[in-house]
Amino acid sequence: MKTFKTLRTLTLAAALIAFVVPARATYDEQLQERRDLQDSIKRLEAGIAATKKGLNKRYDEANLEQIKYGEDLLKKLEKGLSQKQSKLKGVQTKIVASEAKFAKQRQEAEAKRQKALQEVESARTAKAKAEAEGKAKKEEAAKIAHATREPERTTNSTSRPLANVNDLKDIEKKHEQEALRAGQARSDALERFAKNPSPQNRAAYEAALKDMNTKVAELNTARHQTDKVSGESRKDTNVKSAHEVLERLKSQGRITTTHVEAMREVVRDASRSAVRDQGRTFAANAARDASRVASTGASKDSAKEANKSMSKSASQSAASSAAKPAPHPYP
Repeated sequence: MKTFKTLRTLTLAAALIAFVVPARATYDEQLQERRDLQDSIKRLEAGIAATKKGLNKRYDEANLEQIKYGEDLLKKLEKGLSQKQSKLKGVQTKIVASEAKFAKQRQEAEAKRQKALQEVESARTAKAKAEAEGKAKKEEAAKIAHATREPERTTNSTSRPLANVNDLKDIEKKHEQEALRAGQARSDALERFAKNPSPQNRAAYEAALKDMNTKVAELNTARHQTDKVSGESRKDTNVKSAHEVLERLKSQGRITTTHVEAMREVVRDASRSAVRDQGRTFAANAARDASRVASTGASKDSAKEANKSMSKSASQSAASSAAKPAPHPYP
């Protein structure tokens, strides 16, 4: 689509250039006409000067017939000069208008060309960014797959992990940084929403809250994968409630008590909506995992049991989140 728009822009620029060509021809004719008029005016001025000089000589000779002829000729020359000067003034006005028009057309054509180049560059940048993100995701998936595969069995029946736990910790650290940034964005959005409870700020806050929940869920997933290899057992990372964030903002002097009171019911509704969305996500993941169990040849009973167990776990997790999330450094 972008390629089509770029080609269309370049086509319009070419059409504009084709339109300028006849106008340019008219402009050249105007320039030639100005040069001809300037030459004519010079000749008339020279003729007037010569006629005046001749009249002065005839005045001295008192030749009435020659004087009358010279005066009539002088009047004609002066009249012709006045006409040429007036015409030159009109041509000069047309030339100035044409030059202004050409300058505007050149600016428009250059602006369209720059816009087309920017669209091409933006498309190239977006493509390179998508390729880099895809490559990073593949590398991360390869690290996780390598780190979470089954360990080897040695001769003494002890197992040793094949994976490098540091790879998983690096992935976990990256997700932790993303969760921190998302938490800070949620805190900033809540502050803006508290100061100006407009529909736009509410939508921005809900989007920031949803993004933070997603980042924290990704962090917990990465943490589980690390614990699975390292043998640790850490609790899931939870987030501060909206009321806790409001109180922190109040203690920092960024909002007032009036803001906090006005936001209580609003953020409660937003949190309930986020919990419902999270519950739906857990239920969808449970159904997907149950389908995978059934497709690998497991019995229907085991698939139902897996589905029931995961749905129960999802309900409990959503209920605990709705009740009150445990405090955590994430905003």
